[in-house]
Amino acid sequence: MRAYPRTWAEINLAAVAHNIACVRHKMGTAKVEIALVAKADAYGHGLVPISRFACQHGVDWVAVATVQEGIALRDAGIEKPIMVLSPILPIECDQAVFYNLDVLIENIVMARHLDAAANKIGTVARVHLEVDTGIHRFGCDPREAAKLAREIAGQKNIHLVGIAQHFADSSTDPAFTQNQMEDFRK
Repeated sequence: MRAYPRTWAEINLAAVAHNIACVRHKMGTAKVEIALVAKADAYGHGLVPISRFACQHGVDWVAVATVQEGIALRDAGIEKPIMVLSPILPIECDQAVFYNLDVLIENIVMARHLDAAANKIGTVARVHLEVDTGIHRFGCDPREAAKLAREIAGQKNIHLVGIAQHFADSSTDPAFTQNQMEDFRK
């Protein structure tokens, strides 16, 4: 017996383009940027081809899980901004900076590693502060966010360009999601 049955996924690229256009249309005239989350090989559908297609059809960013996925996209010629969503290791900072990947960070230690990596090649690293509003996987304590943002902004070779959080269960727990939004707004 074969280890894997004959299975496949068919990606309807016209539907992908249509969905991107629908999201853009729903945003109206607001200056909103759309990110394609393409982590884990675009959920098994092909990191490079899906990301390339989405970039050609209106997404502004590609979000990946790892520095290695970001490098694969850069090596494939993707020039749009790429954000690494998962925590990175200090050893990955040089590559993240070299490949111009935006990175989510949760502490000043990682900011200093990225600052040093950027300093080595004479550039500025782009970072986003991750605030933990309830998922408890990654992010700083909301009560420390403002202080940490000031510390990050004080680094010479870092540009703090955003702040983010991750909903724990937005599809089934609207009350908790609302609490997360309130914590994030504060």
